Amino acid sequence: MPSKHCQSNKARKRKGRDIDEIYNDIQNKKTKVLDAEDRLDLPADGQFFCKTCERYFINQKALEKHERSKPHKNQLKRLAEPMYTVEDSLIAAGLGKMITVFRRLSVLNPTAYISRSLSTSATHSGAASDSDEPIQLDQNPYEKPKRKCLLCEHKIELDYKNTRLLQQFISTFSGRVYERHVTGLCTHQYKQLLETIALSRRAGYMPIFVKDPKYLNDPKLFDPLKPRTPHSYA
Repeated sequence: MPSKHCQSNKARKRKGRDIDEIYNDIQNKKTKVLDAEDRLDLPADGQFFCKTCERYFINQKALEKHERSKPHKNQLKRLAEPMYTVEDSLIAAGLGKMITVFRRLSVLNPTAYISRSLSTSATHSGAASDSDEPIQLDQNPYEKPKRKCLLCEHKIELDYKNTRLLQQFISTFSGRVYERHVTGLCTHQYKQLLETIALSRRAGYMPIFVKDPKYLNDPKLFDPLKPRTPHSYA
C-alpha cells in the first residue's frame, strides 16, 4: 500500500497539471476575444475573407459570387505568373550595371570611354562606334544667331553728303532723329549717325527742324510705328 507521502506528491502533481491546462484554456479564450474585438468593424466580423484579393464579404453567397467574377480570376492569373527579380526590373528600366557605368564615364569624359561591346580590332581602327555615345556638335542648335543692325549687316558707311540716306532716320513730323530702339542700330552706329547728321546740318546739306520734302516719298528703311527693339524705359 503506497504511503501517504507518495499519494500527496501525486495529487500535487495532478493538481498542478490541471491548473496549467485551465490557464492555457483561459489564455486561448482571451486571444480569441481580442481577435474578435479587432474584427467587429469588418463585414460579418471578418468571417468571409478572400485571400487572393484580400477583401471581406458580408456572407458566403457574396464570397462565392466574387470568386466567379472576372477580377478575382485575373488576380489568380497574375499570382500564377513568375515574379520578376530586382535585376530584371533594373534592366527593363535601363538602369543596368553597364549602362550606369557608361553614363558616369560619358558625363565625365566622353572621348575617353570605349564601349565594351566593341572588339579590339574595331576599337583600334575606329570604324565602329557606339550609338549611345554623346554626339559632339560644332554649334549649339538652341543658340540664337547674333542680330546685326542695318548698317553693320550691309557694311554701309555714313557720309554727311549722303543726305538721301540720312533723311531716312529723320522724323517726318518733328524733324528729330529717331531713337535707337526704332531704328534698330547698334550703339556705335547710332552714335556715328548723330555725329554725321549734326555735321551735315552744320554744312548746310540738311534742314535743322524739318525733313526735306524731296525725300518724303522715298521707300522707308523701317516702320516708326513698329520699333525693332523694346524701349529701354518700357
